[in-house]
Amino acid sequence: MQEPFVIIEPEKSKVPFILSVPHCGTEFPEEIRADYVPEMMSSPDDTDWFVHKLYNFATEIGITIIHAKYSRWVIDLNRDPESAPLYDDGRIITGLTTSTDFFGKQIYVSADKIPDQKEVERRLETYYWPYYNKVQSLLNERIAQFGKVVLWDAHSIRHL
Repeated sequence: MQEPFVIIEPEKSKVPFILSVPHCGTEFPEEIRADYVPEMMSSPDDTDWFVHKLYNFATEIGITIIHAKYSRWVIDLNRDPESAPLYDDGRIITGLTTSTDFFGKQIYVSADKIPDQKEVERRLETYYWPYYNKVQSLLNERIAQFGKVVLWDAHSIRHL
């Protein structure tokens, strides 16, 4: 299986800085592609489009970039692994394995395709934990080398 993330190594000597872009992924794993509404999957609305490319300069100054390969609809890498809500202000809350986009539109072709707990656990093991294990590994490498490290989590905000 391919890793659920992409690593872009620095072009210069490494610095104590890791850039994580958890919401730029647009791919869907083959084994669950048919579960999603095709027209929604072709342009996943909740994507931080091209944020990883916005930081193209980072590798030129020694920064390592890790970014998501898969859409946050597969699993949201910026959510608590227990799917605890991030906000309590009345907005639509998307969870770890959301069933709707930010506007409340259903993303699955039918209710029986919404991930049950077993599927959530599979996605955690297959996509979520490998991403964060790699982030931790990168952090550990920089701490060993420099004694400290900055982790920058890069996102975009939708213009409504």
